[in-house]
Amino acid sequence: MACGRRAVGWASRRVSRVAREDGAVALASVATRIDRLPLSLVLFVIAIPLAIPLAVDVVGTISFSILHVVLLGLLAADAAGLLAGKSLAPHGRFESLALVLILALGLLNLAYTLDLPRGVAHWILSAMLFGGFWVVRSRVSSPRQVLGFIDWMIATSLPVLAYGIVQTTLPERMVPDWAPHALVYLGSKPFLRAFSTFDNALYFALYTNVVFCSSLARLAAARSGWTRLLALVGALLALAALFRTASVGALLGALVGGLTALLVARPALLLLVPPAAAVAVGAMPEPFRLKIVGVFGGFASSLPARLILYRSAVDLIRDNPILGVGLGSVEEAIRRGHRLSYDLAVAFTSENFLLERGVESGIPGLLLYAALVYAAFRNGVRGLSQGRRNQDLTQREAACAVFAFLVGFFTQGMTIAIGNFSLMALLGAFIALASIVAEARPLGAAPPTLVAAR
Repeated sequence: MACGRRAVGWASRRVSRVAREDGAVALASVATRIDRLPLSLVLFVIAIPLAIPLAVDVVGTISFSILHVVLLGLLAADAAGLLAGKSLAPHGRFESLALVLILALGLLNLAYTLDLPRGVAHWILSAMLFGGFWVVRSRVSSPRQVLGFIDWMIATSLPVLAYGIVQTTLPERMVPDWAPHALVYLGSKPFLRAFSTFDNALYFALYTNVVFCSSLARLAAARSGWTRLLALVGALLALAALFRTASVGALLGALVGGLTALLVARPALLLLVPPAAAVAVGAMPEPFRLKIVGVFGGFASSLPARLILYRSAVDLIRDNPILGVGLGSVEEAIRRGHRLSYDLAVAFTSENFLLERGVESGIPGLLLYAALVYAAFRNGVRGLSQGRRNQDLTQREAACAVFAFLVGFFTQGMTIAIGNFSLMALLGAFIALASIVAEARPLGAAPPTLVAAR
């Protein structure tokens, strides 16, 4: 009996110890997943698509939103850390310098802007670009956290994308008024261009484009089944929402970015592109399909209108090469003597990300933004090559998703000026992510020397 009691006691202690060890491993696994991305950055990702619905108008075109609150809070925390002697992250120094110079040049441009409220709003766009870059740069330090940021972006986009899809079926009285209701006509039947939680259908189209590119990259390269499921749902919802924005530029960006993601991550999947494209065309709303035919068949006015705007932007840069026309002054400058057409399809903007910055800030501003874009793509390519050379699958996954985002963003950026706070903050975040995957250390390598803040 004594032996039996000792055996039972030993067995119970053994089971209890194993249970405690297994529980500790499980808790550690959960904690690792939670710590994969700082909570502050999770809040930043969640706030990006909610900036317009949760915004308060201040004056003119200037508004204050939940995204501004989150960014200001994170930047204040970083400033306090620097004052306390916290070390700066070693990556992204060139991009940091370029962004600081862009902000300084913008302040100079404000001195002679033709529309001060709009000029201030455009300077805040540059500040959002810097803010998105800085808060990610100071909080993300590894390719694994880069993947965590992208997965959170995809996850938080799902309800936004679903709402955009449903939005086109709602009665007009139930559609919110934080964006103009742009319509595409099929004969006499209007088709509402979805804008979801953004203030313009084209900005929502850009959001769907980059979510699709990132999701497809994660779907092709991820090793986790749950991540692939998330990426598949994100890619399908993003494509369906993109169709309902009726944006040809966004479709072009998604096509180029998606093909880039497959080519880099898993080239064999390119064989599935033709049948997938056939299914996508069949699922496309008829007004959008007819618009595509009109654009590439020469029947629609959007392509000729953009060519006119590009010519106007080049003329403005030629006439104002040093400091540009001033932030927020493109529309007024076109009205005052550079309007090449009075057709309603020709807008008062450059309809191009880099040209818009060049018109506002002159050749110095154009060169700074071009250098920033070049650095982002260079870092993406470097991250891919280093991940392949170091046989680091996590680095390759992260670099592939970041690179696909950049390709999709700037492909559509050739057809849109991008004046949205959320998208500029998101772009800044991905420029930071590109620098992180490019400068990630191989496993077992010594950490880089940090530079103490002064």
